[in-house]
Amino acid sequence: MFEKLFEPTRIGRMHLKNRIVRAPNTTLYASPKDGTITQLLLDHYAIEAAGGVGLCIVEASSVDVNSRLQYGEPTLDSDYALPGLWHLAETIKMNGAKAGIQLIHAGRQCLVQEKMPVAPSPRQDGYFRIQPRALEEDEIEHIIQAFADAVDRAMRAGFDCIQFHGAHGYLPAEFLSAEANHRTDKWGGSHENRARFSREIVRRTRQKVGPNYPLIYRFSAEVYVEGGVTIDESVQFAKWLEEEGVDALDVSAGTGEVWEHTVAPTHYPYGNLVHLSEAIKSEVSIPICALGAINEPEHAEQILVDGKADLVALCRAITADPEWPKKAAAGKPEEIRPCIRCNDCLDTILPGTPMRCRVNFLEGRETVYKEVPARESKRVVVAGAGAAGMEAARTAYMRGHEVILLEKAKDLGGLLIPACVIPTKEDLDKLFQWYK
Repeated sequence: MFEKLFEPTRIGRMHLKNRIVRAPNTTLYASPKDGTITQLLLDHYAIEAAGGVGLCIVEASSVDVNSRLQYGEPTLDSDYALPGLWHLAETIKMNGAKAGIQLIHAGRQCLVQEKMPVAPSPRQDGYFRIQPRALEEDEIEHIIQAFADAVDRAMRAGFDCIQFHGAHGYLPAEFLSAEANHRTDKWGGSHENRARFSREIVRRTRQKVGPNYPLIYRFSAEVYVEGGVTIDESVQFAKWLEEEGVDALDVSAGTGEVWEHTVAPTHYPYGNLVHLSEAIKSEVSIPICALGAINEPEHAEQILVDGKADLVALCRAITADPEWPKKAAAGKPEEIRPCIRCNDCLDTILPGTPMRCRVNFLEGRETVYKEVPARESKRVVVAGAGAAGMEAARTAYMRGHEVILLEKAKDLGGLLIPACVIPTKEDLDKLFQWYK
């Protein structure tokens, strides 16, 4: 069952036990003061890695403390961060996964307003409406070097690979997009010039860390805004990245202005971005990672069998159930707690607060609450079998209690029953069936 999904593979010289990648997503669990690693972040990634993924990629981590997307984001901007990063990489590897970390410069989407955000051109982004200033030539060179130095720190900290965040409207994506980049020097104008920033980052990094350290590049193959990157441009861009020595490509889409393409809500189709990975895969020889609402093992397996990608990246699905890979490997996909694509994980971090998950209570509470057996087994009665009642009954049972669940209606579900009738609530109905 799911033979392709659990087939070993490799990215460059890095061997993976399966083709499941835990995609990076912002949690804001690091220190808000300086981005250093906290116990909460260690516990979070210990659980994510122990669930059975082949590669676990730590969330977007800034290459410059002034380029952070938000407070609570990890940083690789100085050697001061090395001890915490070492603990983090070691924690992931000790729990059975290869450890990666994503590098970011937020550009004009920088929500940490200690200094005026920078971008290729002084053009506001379409979502946060943040006004940046244009980068000077020497500043561009400094940022390129900051990326290379951050990769070197990640390697010295013990991470098995890194991922450049060149998607979703952050600085490398801004340089690549004619919508954001209006420069007339060598960093703007033609497609080749707009791609120069990303290529120089990879080139400088290769000079810094050598030819063998695995580099992954995530980019938006379609931006879906006027003047933004198109799939035709992305095919050429992917070829350039391969020439520069990138070992794998992670194919995403969108920007902050059109976040629904990046983090598909419940009314979007599953695998909404897989066609982009398929288009890129046909043009390059390095491994391609597909993503975009890939929630179920059957779907992930079919993407790989059909040759649309070499790996699949799961984000919200793993947040909802960190043991998704283990349950799939055991041939028990029905036991996976489904993500309902409510995007509460996104909504909780946008105001600068730590990430939470609407269906996984333990998310973000790993340090303070552990689902361990109760010291004394009791008889527990739960009155009402709606969502809250079923969750209470399930939790009590998992802790070793004898549970009686009472419901006055003839069926379980409570208000979930009418809620799941809504045409766009297929995801919610899957959670309902899982509870039952």
